[in-house]
Amino acid sequence: LLADRGVLVVLPEPTSIENAYRFIKSALLRKLKTLAQEPRVRMVIEKAMDKKNDLGIRSPVDLVEHVYRMDKRLGAQLEESMASFRPSIMLNQVRSLTDVRVGYSMQAACEKFFGIKVNFLGYLENDDQVWQSIRKRQPITLNGDNSKSARNLRTISYNLLNNVQLKPE
Repeated sequence: LLADRGVLVVLPEPTSIENAYRFIKSALLRKLKTLAQEPRVRMVIEKAMDKKNDLGIRSPVDLVEHVYRMDKRLGAQLEESMASFRPSIMLNQVRSLTDVRVGYSMQAACEKFFGIKVNFLGYLENDDQVWQSIRKRQPITLNGDNSKSARNLRTISYNLLNNVQLKPE
């Protein structure tokens, strides 16, 4: 939450994806709680952080709708705060085009269920040269600038620095 740019590294595996969703939701609610100036809204956010809350709030979208019902102005403020939360995702150890599509699916799911835009930066292909560079304790770029991973890292770095948002092909 303190970083200028938040980047989550996710493996295209169910447990990693699930953990990333939980982290994004939790980080979003914590950010909203710190930004909320109205005590009533802060209290609702605290209740929403409990999965078994009695308000029926299951997602950040439900939270915004609940606050809108309380007070339209406060709901609009909360929605504005949500819009400023823009984490980025990169995939690691990608082996197939299906794995790459996970990044796009996560983008869509975060927008639908959390009401936020997530930036998909790209992916790192599964590459034995990464393993070799770790064993040698050397950066991957020293093992060869033309490796898949070095090319992938350049693309991700470019996308991150230039606020590029990948879109499904």
